[in-house]
Amino acid sequence: MKKIVWCFICLLWANPAYSYIDLGIGSMIVQGLIASFMVLMMYFRQVIAFIKQHIFKTKKKDNIDE
Repeated sequence: MKKIVWCFICLLWANPAYSYIDLGIGSMIVQGLIASFMVLMMYFRQVIAFIKQHIFKTKKKDNIDE
């Protein structure tokens, strides 16, 4: 019972914990944004190539000699 009372008393007089943002978090955010942008570019590049192939009906040439 004394431990519970002591913990309660310590919580009443506890000082607020001031936190900060680490300096490395900014570079992590920038790196994440750049990586997301590059992934989106690669994805839409494949989508656009697929659409162009089906709209313009480009056929691949076979280099097989018969």
